[in-house]
Amino acid sequence: MYVSTVSEHLQSRLVQYYRWLRNHGLNDSHSGNASVKIGEEVWITPTNACADSLTEQQLIKCYVGKPPTKGASSDSTLHLKVYEKNPQTNAVLHAHGAYSVAITMDGKDFYPIDFEGQYYFGEKITVLSVPYRDQFTKAHELAAEILAEKPIVIMRGHGVYAQAESLQMAYKWLSSLELSAKTTFLARQYGFKGDPTLL
Repeated sequence: MYVSTVSEHLQSRLVQYYRWLRNHGLNDSHSGNASVKIGEEVWITPTNACADSLTEQQLIKCYVGKPPTKGASSDSTLHLKVYEKNPQTNAVLHAHGAYSVAITMDGKDFYPIDFEGQYYFGEKITVLSVPYRDQFTKAHELAAEILAEKPIVIMRGHGVYAQAESLQMAYKWLSSLELSAKTTFLARQYGFKGDPTLL
């Protein structure tokens, strides 16, 4: 009987979590990206990956401390920088949750108003406001600096990046933030104007 290797198992899980981001509305069919680190190897989704049909064979292998491999996601530089700056990181996920993006379009840091949002992320989640033309240059370095110490960062008008010691935790951070952003959005519709730092 064939027994899969650790690398093959994590590659399969990477595809699964990337697909879940799509299935649960955090990405569209071809948006976002995902990676997992195994030793010095980093397996990452390819450019223009389709979450509905992606297979393990389509993942691109990169290496920590080296330039991205041809065909890897356009965000691969950011992923590799995070792994380099934070050795504890084993997974990086990127999503375009609509509420997370919409609630921070003003470029201001996000202050969760719900208990779980504050419990997981503290009083403030950093929002980086970088011109769209610099999303694949300056933004990568800035986001990696934040993710060297924090589990999550929001890029104004673009999306959310999460890092963790496992794919499951990175997925949790993205899901928890999106629910917190949705809660804040709905509360504002009902007239909530309170200061979340006083809750």
